[in-house]
Amino acid sequence: MKHRKMVFCAALFVVVFAVPGRHQEVAAQLPTSAEVHNLHAKLFDQRTGRGALLQRAAREGDLHITTIPEVGMLSPNAGPRPDLDFAKSITCGADIVVMGVEESSQSFLTESQEWVFTDNVVSIREILKDNVLHALLPGSTIIVARSGGSIDTPDGHHIVVADLDDPTLYTGSTYVLALKYVPSTGQYWQFDHRSAFHVLDKRALSLISQNKGAQEPHYDYDYNVLSGLVRQYAAECATPERK
Repeated sequence: MKHRKMVFCAALFVVVFAVPGRHQEVAAQLPTSAEVHNLHAKLFDQRTGRGALLQRAAREGDLHITTIPEVGMLSPNAGPRPDLDFAKSITCGADIVVMGVEESSQSFLTESQEWVFTDNVVSIREILKDNVLHALLPGSTIIVARSGGSIDTPDGHHIVVADLDDPTLYTGSTYVLALKYVPSTGQYWQFDHRSAFHVLDKRALSLISQNKGAQEPHYDYDYNVLSGLVRQYAAECATPERK
């Protein structure tokens, strides 16, 4: 009997010390915040065609660059509330679709130095489509890379890239985001300009404006309808088609 107890204790001793070692090994493989930003800088290939932004700001002073999206790209059907058929392609193309709150953000130059992107820290409130290989939990936070943002240069100039296809997410506001997984960082990026909605009460306002170059008005949907369709499409996409 003593022999069995000694064997059991020895096995327990191994488990207690082996598990932390394994966790430390996994943690060591996770990129630091700085590494995440550097890797996300590779996701965006937009360019102004006029050279690196830091050099331009040194010559020209403060820079404000605005991209004007095309009208009617949300849906082929015109009107104040286009159909939500486009939500299917976005849902199926996304690795996750979540409702979350913008907690904070920081902007950086892209790898080409000709554009600016923003890493947004988002706290998840509801998961409409989960990442099968990297499951999420409500209450957890993710970093979402999006085009556009603003930075201050070392010599005191201000650079703003206003990408109206990816309007700014505001701290404390709630959004529905359809996102792609970034394997190198374990985080996410917004891959489609139609895949973000501002949730206000029971409404889901597309971040895409109805008018070219304007901030208002936005396409307006019922949040319960949108979230229901996303869940439906997520289930359909996960089910292989029968031949």
